Amino acid sequence: MDFNLTKEQELLRKMAAQFAAQYCEPEAAELDETHEFLHDTWKKMAEVGLLRVNHGEQYGGTGHDAIGEMIVIEELSKASLTHGATYALLANGFPTFIEKFGTEEQKMEFIPQVLNDGVIGSFCLTEPDAGSDATGIHTTSVRDGDDYILNGTKCFITAGNIAKYHLVVAIADTKAGERGFNGFIVDADAPGVSVGKIENKMGLRGLPTTELIFEDVRVPASRMLGGPAGCGKMMKFALGTLDAARIGTGAQALGVATAAFQRALTYSGERKQFGKPINANQGLAWELAEMATKLDMSRLLVYRAAWMEQQGLPFSKEASMAKLYATKFGRKVVNSALQIHGGYGYMHDYPLERMYRDIKITEIYEGSSEIQKVVIANHLIPRPPKKTEKKK
Repeated sequence: MDFNLTKEQELLRKMAAQFAAQYCEPEAAELDETHEFLHDTWKKMAEVGLLRVNHGEQYGGTGHDAIGEMIVIEELSKASLTHGATYALLANGFPTFIEKFGTEEQKMEFIPQVLNDGVIGSFCLTEPDAGSDATGIHTTSVRDGDDYILNGTKCFITAGNIAKYHLVVAIADTKAGERGFNGFIVDADAPGVSVGKIENKMGLRGLPTTELIFEDVRVPASRMLGGPAGCGKMMKFALGTLDAARIGTGAQALGVATAAFQRALTYSGERKQFGKPINANQGLAWELAEMATKLDMSRLLVYRAAWMEQQGLPFSKEASMAKLYATKFGRKVVNSALQIHGGYGYMHDYPLERMYRDIKITEIYEGSSEIQKVVIANHLIPRPPKKTEKKK
């Protein structure tokens, strides 16, 4: 069992860490204050090639490397979760769907735009009545000649107001269950597409979250994800990418928590009370030991799941374990780091306060912690076969 990074992965880690220190960390507090998207830094990510990680070479990527993707997410998240999440959700969301399930024409048209030029695509699944139960979607797609007509409202859409394209999940057949959903690549400026409410969030404030409204939006049938072969398969497609996204969420939490721990370790050695550094007190030293152990356990789970994905092994259970543990204990590590900083940690002028607000979302999106427990339990507990009615 080899825990070492390859030479290429180590070079990627150093590159991502340097990029994060130079571009991400200096602007993190300002983006949190202004709620502005990191347009310039996103473009720089494209320029230096970070967006190409874990995508096929034939589409402009550097090759498939799930571990490399987690490395970049973790390093950027150490500087700022806004940057780490932006990378995770936008560099590996929309283009990953296209690469895994699109037609060859769709792949050649859309993936290079993201990897080379930083074009943004959103993923539109969630609705007011469809969160953890995605089959509760009400957005409809109705065939009309060579087009489909979309109607519905999506909420909590990442980058919905700045995306050039939207990948929209809609229902075509209400009686077909999970086989009744299609996905469509929609131009953001198409007639009938409008941005509704822009959310004012607790954290992750530099990455916009919006409502999107689709009113009689006409989409060519050629823009159905996967073409005719993809008809009715969008829910299967969504579940096929969710496991990988969950590992990425674990890497985000791991990055933020690692940065918080490092700050706490440094501060506790510099801060003196009663004539000695506060980490000379056994109670605080033991807390630091617990924090370090939780981070190591999280890192092992995250990178094991990424390794399994890279090897082509089933990794759904392991992805949920990584997300469940890394996000839960990542939040606890950040909480402990803030506590160690005392009153300074609570002040808006110091990064711990922002980290504390930011990391909470990792326990919610890409499937809440409660949903991860359901997924893990379903892998552990055999389910009885469904009963079929006997023919009379």
